Amino acid sequence: MRHLVIGTSFLQEPSWRIMVDEALSSLAEGNEVFFAYCDGACRVCCNNPLGSRLACLVCRFYQRRYLKKLLPGVKLLPLKHQGRGVVAQFQYNSLSDIKGIDYHGINIGYGVLSSYISWTRELIEVFTARKRAYMDFLLSEAVRMADLAAATVESVNPDCLSLYNGRMLEARPFLDLARIGSIEMRSNEIVLVQGLSGEQIYRRIVYPNCLPHDVDENERIAECLWAQEGVGLNEKRRVARQFYEKRRGGVPAGDAWNPGQQRTFIQGQKTGQMPEDWNPKKKNIAIFNSSEDEYSSIDPKFDSFSLFRSQLEGVSKICELLANRPDYHVYLRVHPNLGKLKFTYHTDLYELPKRYSNLTVLPATSNHSTYDLMQAADKVVVFGSTMGAEAAYWGKSVILLGASLYYRLGFCHTPRTEGELLQDLTGPSFACPQNENILKYGYYLVSREAYSTPTKFLTVAFRKIRFLRKIYWVPTYPRILWSWMATKAVRSKTINYILESIGISRMPVRLYHD
Repeated sequence: MRHLVIGTSFLQEPSWRIMVDEALSSLAEGNEVFFAYCDGACRVCCNNPLGSRLACLVCRFYQRRYLKKLLPGVKLLPLKHQGRGVVAQFQYNSLSDIKGIDYHGINIGYGVLSSYISWTRELIEVFTARKRAYMDFLLSEAVRMADLAAATVESVNPDCLSLYNGRMLEARPFLDLARIGSIEMRSNEIVLVQGLSGEQIYRRIVYPNCLPHDVDENERIAECLWAQEGVGLNEKRRVARQFYEKRRGGVPAGDAWNPGQQRTFIQGQKTGQMPEDWNPKKKNIAIFNSSEDEYSSIDPKFDSFSLFRSQLEGVSKICELLANRPDYHVYLRVHPNLGKLKFTYHTDLYELPKRYSNLTVLPATSNHSTYDLMQAADKVVVFGSTMGAEAAYWGKSVILLGASLYYRLGFCHTPRTEGELLQDLTGPSFACPQNENILKYGYYLVSREAYSTPTKFLTVAFRKIRFLRKIYWVPTYPRILWSWMATKAVRSKTINYILESIGISRMPVRLYHD
């Protein structure tokens, strides 16, 4: 089998080691392995959004050095920068327009937005001249990568193609080329299996022919974990219940997306404190929004699960549907993760009560208890956050209005029209706390590592370093100049921005800051 592995930036950890291990594992199985890596092809990448010349130079130097050392027997394919190229000229006036941009059958719009939003958390509403110029620059880089990706795939003619995640600007073209050519595709991701000690250890999980956020694939994994032998059913139920109880108690629950997280979003909230206008005689609807930027540019399939174009639009429509029902009141609990953001998809939420008298907004920084509000509400509305599963576990009727990894598990109502939404809001309760799929999802979140595999040839680990009262996580291997400080410095976006400010950059990064 001819296996094409797409490498990531040397500065991007732990994904760099994951992809090297993927190539070595395939080689050990007797496959003919090709490893394509960036040798200056793209002027920006997910770990160098500021286009630092120094970061790019260091990355290229260490790529060559370590890949030759670690991948004997693997055919290395450097992707080099092909001149200045032509600035892409695409017509767009919104994020939706950008999502629809194709280049020779390759969707480059989603990759560009995934990169931009990951770097800035901004969902652009108005394209100023500078933002448009910067977006044109990113689209030009995406065109360059699409051409290089097409040439690479054509020359290798692989039977299988592996990449990391697949959402970002530099990797997205390979994802679409695999789909177009009906090539088996392996999307690699990481699972953090140990994170509370002095060392973080990762394992690898592979999503076949889809992105890691694919709703159907995640449902399949949840079902597989629940049916997996070796752990008794009662133990699985106990683990799942413990997850939900820890979350409500403000204790790190150890979910496999981030088991090392030592803080929770309800820290600082006070129990027993309801909003001042709370009226228990009314039918109270609690809406828990989520960080919209995190899931705004996955792929068209993911977007198709959403009833509304934005959460702001969804909250507004709920208020409108209940405007003539004085016995109903709506409470919006803004996600604490949005607290420091000044973008309009967050700040416009606080303007809604001026238009809708039946709405109360609890700010992201509010100390009102999220779980007290959830428990007291008659029904709960979510756009995809884990709060939907938690509310269902605690016996609430939950309405899900967006894509979620538990969308297919059936313990939430998923209206597809505004009429169905109104019926769910005003109809009888449909709580289903005995639905075992709720436990399946909780077990999946804390046991996903059981579906993953350890790396075979490279240990993927980070070590905790304390320096000047701060904690840094640095790769155990390889390191730049054998120094954790040099490794951390070159990977630092702050230092790269300083270098850019004195002109050591490969891109017009000042457009990035409007």
